[in-house]
Amino acid sequence: MTPQSVQITELDRWDRWISETPDIQNLRIEDLILPGTHNSGVDSEALYTSSFGTCQDYSPFNQLIRGVRVLDLRVEFDPTARTQQERFLLVHHIRSGRNIKRDILDALNSFHQRTGGKELVILDFHTFEHFTPDAHAELATLIKTTLGTDALIPAHYRSFTLKQIQSRGPMNTVIAYNRGLRDALFWGGVNQRWKGDFSPSTDALKTFMDSVAQETIPEGELRSIQCAKYNKFPPTPDDFSDKVGQWFASKDINSYIQTFRIINTDWTLRSYIVGNCRHANLIKVAALRPAVQLSPDSSHFVKGIMPGEHRALTIVLHDGQWCREVFFSSSASHNDTIVITSTAQRVTLINGSNLDLNVEHLPLSNGLCFFFIYDGALRRWKLHSPVENPTQSDRHTVHALTSRYPTLAFKMSNRHYSREVLLPANTPEHAVIHAVSSAQLPADIVAPEGARYALRNNDSVVFTRLNSTWQPLNQSTTELMVLSRLSTDNSSLSAAQIKIPRPALSESGVVALNSGVGPTQLTDRAEEQNFTLLNVSVTGPSGAQTSVKLRASRSIGGCAKSPMNNNQPCPEGSSLFFTLEYHLSDNGSLRMGEYWGEFQLEARDSLCPAWRCPIRVLVRVQGIRMIGP
Repeated sequence: MTPQSVQITELDRWDRWISETPDIQNLRIEDLILPGTHNSGVDSEALYTSSFGTCQDYSPFNQLIRGVRVLDLRVEFDPTARTQQERFLLVHHIRSGRNIKRDILDALNSFHQRTGGKELVILDFHTFEHFTPDAHAELATLIKTTLGTDALIPAHYRSFTLKQIQSRGPMNTVIAYNRGLRDALFWGGVNQRWKGDFSPSTDALKTFMDSVAQETIPEGELRSIQCAKYNKFPPTPDDFSDKVGQWFASKDINSYIQTFRIINTDWTLRSYIVGNCRHANLIKVAALRPAVQLSPDSSHFVKGIMPGEHRALTIVLHDGQWCREVFFSSSASHNDTIVITSTAQRVTLINGSNLDLNVEHLPLSNGLCFFFIYDGALRRWKLHSPVENPTQSDRHTVHALTSRYPTLAFKMSNRHYSREVLLPANTPEHAVIHAVSSAQLPADIVAPEGARYALRNNDSVVFTRLNSTWQPLNQSTTELMVLSRLSTDNSSLSAAQIKIPRPALSESGVVALNSGVGPTQLTDRAEEQNFTLLNVSVTGPSGAQTSVKLRASRSIGGCAKSPMNNNQPCPEGSSLFFTLEYHLSDNGSLRMGEYWGEFQLEARDSLCPAWRCPIRVLVRVQGIRMIGP
């Protein structure tokens, strides 16, 4: 699909427009363009209405089934109410007679039951009148017990697409809570960009919106434009639906609507804002790099090698579509994401050589789901986990992991230190705890079975649950590079890069272990070209051996790249960056089909002859020359 191919079409069922438009689910929540209602709980169907306060035609439930996906909630706490249900009221200058329990939470449960539980809804708790800390705690408990914690999407997952998040389970609701001290499952409040003037002219409101459209939205922020205003006299919410339809009409990637995220309006459903948001999301996702879901039987995911350069990749393993070992691509961009989930009876090993965990393998078993984000600075895939810091005490017990949340990053520092850390007993098989310490004092990690492991300053230890006991995973001794080029890749080259930490002014480079592949010794001799041309043996579609040419280069710090075996030091940095490139122009004679290969290289340092770093390279490329003479 391309942006030009997207057409505006009516949907019969606006109540499920996100779940029935799968491409939209390949956006992150904070990037979605969503229709919202301004002051959602004060509407014409409420028990009490007024010309001054009422600004929506339909109840919150009826707003949702007509396509609204963000509810703007202004809440008043009434400690004198007869029932708990009536303690949290929806207000906007008046009490509408609606409350959070019945008209928002229960209504949302009914909506999700009606639509299959896949529609994303954001509840924006924006203002709180007469609240105390205890009232906030009571409201948080009410939200979690009524909706269920499994339905809530924590802010922890904000870097992943909606489809990736929902691959873990039926999570469908974001609680945006406009208070610094809030529940761990809640997001920060929506940044509502409002002009600050109740009765601007239509032109003045549009001028303000134009200025907001030029602002850069910070990473991770939920943001809305408050496209609403009052008439001067009588002071009533203005209906300028014709202008809303005109301003936010979605035509292409350059349409005005593309500069916004949540769009809150009065009398929201009098305009075509829902349809325009749907179309705008389709245009947006079509303009981005691909986001796909694959299984091992896919032609894009064979022999466990994940394809590279996908913005978001979801890998699903199950019986019949399973592989013993998977390899993450080294061809990735900063903040690319991978979610890998398994319901297979056999364990899959995630090769850990290009993970940030420094382990040989990370086991993934039935019922677990792991999330990864690519760190472009480290050139590593990072296991994305909730973070736990110890209490400042002699003994800290790590909270129990579950199949829904099977990974944890445990971080110790001077401010968050415990002399003894107890690992949890009730934890799924192959759950993962990554323990790191920047504390000056050493600590002991204690397993329920009694085994003790030292955790010292700058240590990084990964534990997994194996046969009902916690065990540290073996550290990796080999770097992994995966160079994968698909038949659907129209670019003239594909590249992969790894980063190997080295001390300052090191004389590091990379050599081949076989002279038929490339140079086997480091050199300080200058070359005309800034790369080495490697000759690599691969297996073709027929099973016959042939060769491909790869360009290999190294650079240190901020210095220019050079042939891979050059060992000139660099005064501007220390880390060794090693890059492999597959160029179509170097392999024009390679016949159409898929080619596989594996070979070994080694990083060395002339100043430290004892240091060697093996590099395992997996190659998967596509030939493009048609069969013929």
